[in-house]
Amino acid sequence: MPFPQENSFAFTPVSVRAHAPAAAGIYGIFNGSQWIYVGVGDDLRQALLAHLSDTEVCIRRFNPTGFSFELNAETSRRTRQESLIRELGTQCNHQNGNLPVLPWLKAL
Repeated sequence: MPFPQENSFAFTPVSVRAHAPAAAGIYGIFNGSQWIYVGVGDDLRQALLAHLSDTEVCIRRFNPTGFSFELNAETSRRTRQESLIRELGTQCNHQNGNLPVLPWLKAL
């Protein structure tokens, strides 16, 4: 199940400061037609602001326009992130090495 729709906001510094909590959770960055990246952080606001000020080639290439988030305990955060990456088919998680290596691939 994707992020709650009521937690979708413009991906701008003003909007991130107004809507993203300084709390732990999972966030997704998207544009009008696709999900670009799903990340985790102990401070969602700080993580999203870092993406806005960084020059990450992959994320910028897809012209992000929005973000979504959900609060999540540290114990289940990575599992939920991996599930969202697969479900949403993000464009940049693969390039950043954030997908887990499946056990049968390690043998290859």
